[in-house]
Amino acid sequence: LKNPSLKLYCARLLLASCLLSSVVFHFVKPSEKSFLPQWKSFDVLNESVSKNISFPKKLVPVAFKSMHSEIPKLNSKDVLFLVFILFLMGVFYKGGLFLRDLKKLKSILHTALPYKVFGRLSILVSDECAIPFSVRWFGTAFIILPISLLSSSANMKIALAHEGQHHRQGDCLWAYFMEALTIIFWGNPGIRRWRQICSELQELSCDEALVRQQRISAHDYGQCLFQVAQTAFDSSGILQGEFACTVGMTSKSENPKNSFLTKRICLLSQYQLHAPQRLLFGFMMTIAAIFGPLCTAYATGHLISADVTLAEIDLSHRNIQIQKIVNEEIINAVHHFHAKSGVIAVADPSSGKMIAFAEFGDTKESWKSRLFEAGSLIKPFIAAGALEKGVAQANKVYDCQDPYFVENTKFENYDHTFGDFTVADAIAKSVNICLIQVAKDLGSSEFEKTMTKFGFDMTQWTPNKSHKLRLALGALGENIPVNISTLTKSYAMLANNGHDFSNSRFVVSEKTAKAVTQMLVGVVENGTGKKAALPGISVAGKTGTLVENEMNSKENSHSLALFAGYAPANHPRYVTVVVMEDAQQSNKSASISGGSIAAPVFHDVMKKSLGVSLP
Repeated sequence: LKNPSLKLYCARLLLASCLLSSVVFHFVKPSEKSFLPQWKSFDVLNESVSKNISFPKKLVPVAFKSMHSEIPKLNSKDVLFLVFILFLMGVFYKGGLFLRDLKKLKSILHTALPYKVFGRLSILVSDECAIPFSVRWFGTAFIILPISLLSSSANMKIALAHEGQHHRQGDCLWAYFMEALTIIFWGNPGIRRWRQICSELQELSCDEALVRQQRISAHDYGQCLFQVAQTAFDSSGILQGEFACTVGMTSKSENPKNSFLTKRICLLSQYQLHAPQRLLFGFMMTIAAIFGPLCTAYATGHLISADVTLAEIDLSHRNIQIQKIVNEEIINAVHHFHAKSGVIAVADPSSGKMIAFAEFGDTKESWKSRLFEAGSLIKPFIAAGALEKGVAQANKVYDCQDPYFVENTKFENYDHTFGDFTVADAIAKSVNICLIQVAKDLGSSEFEKTMTKFGFDMTQWTPNKSHKLRLALGALGENIPVNISTLTKSYAMLANNGHDFSNSRFVVSEKTAKAVTQMLVGVVENGTGKKAALPGISVAGKTGTLVENEMNSKENSHSLALFAGYAPANHPRYVTVVVMEDAQQSNKSASISGGSIAAPVFHDVMKKSLGVSLP
């Protein structure tokens, strides 16, 4: 499940079912428990052990046998009494900590200054806390804000919205429930894990709900989270709100540079804007409520996972000289083409590791985590899949006449070329209709497998459309989200003869990878990527262009110009991906495409980089 709020509900339901299952089991008649092993009491078990255990004379010393005979028998009542005393000691200790925290909380509520009151919700300001937090106290909902937060009205509004969401989700009531479980099951490490899971999901769920409402931008929200965490982490000598029955925006122990806070901020840009399907959610809740207590052990391994996989860029292997080159080139390119933003990534084809990364421009979301569609950069991988499965060859001819219809959906070639093209020529000229037909020959299942092997996320690949239409759209890179790291590594696999860096296997054979490389050489020599050519050096690359017009207005259009490739083609030293956002040509009539915008940037980066050796 990728929806944090839905994961939170399922986690809570599963926790309740774990507790309920043990209670329900006590009402099962003994005759109905025959499927379980029949355990004996301590006394019976001890007597059975004493009678049946025998020690070989040659192996056991006489002294040991004598000592064994003097061991007193276990008494079940004594053992249970000691266990009960130990249990009570733990309950009293945890209960004492709970009462101490309630006393601190009561002190803060009494000394805090009232800010605003909305019915049963009271907003207070206190100088005894460093982070905003929420709590329910005798039927009244409280939001306590630190005085330091009043210096920024924007952050204060975000904090109020965040804490208000905690109340709407019922997190404060669940805090009491989790505290009770912690006291009763004080020696159970599983309860501590449950508490951590629910706590993290509560924060992710609040983040998701507020960002989806579109009243708070992901950028402002992430900045607020970081500043609150930084203030709490740096503060000393005051309470942090890290005590029983409270729900806080962050915590003092949460370093603003730690993994969970980073995860929260990175995920802000990935939350979908559409609301979850209520009908599906209700159906899942009903099924879980009925079968949850009976399927607890099985469900635990499948429903609960607090780990969210993020596509992070590892920049620990950067080459200083090449990094300097891409830093200069991306600034020059954005200024030269009057682009909104741009990014350049360079990787080592022998390992897939990123050795240089630079971005520049006016964008609230970093290209490190930004998702976009790759467009025609997907096409070489379709050809690779078709060649690997033997359903097409480089010289196979297709009729690429446009327009082309798939279930009443119209498809056209970018420059309205028509006629017969081989697969190699279609890659070179980036002929859409031809690649749609190649994808059709490959088939939906093999297409998805091939893309997944090359590292693309196919979970959002137009699931609500037919197989034919999905293939046609996928052949053009639509609804296949990528990030700069995924795109760079996929081309690094081609450059490294089809080798997958993650599991030391081959995605496609060396023969297939070399055939696709020759097609990409044709793109630069005879196709859409001529501006990426380098004198005396064979270059393999592919252009891509994405244009989204708003209300058919050229002034309001959004575009991405892309180029990905490697050089020298036969023995690649560098793999480079260039993406330029909303670039413009000095000549207004000139085209905005990957071949005219991104390819020249690739040329300049490669020209300078090929003179630099990897360490």
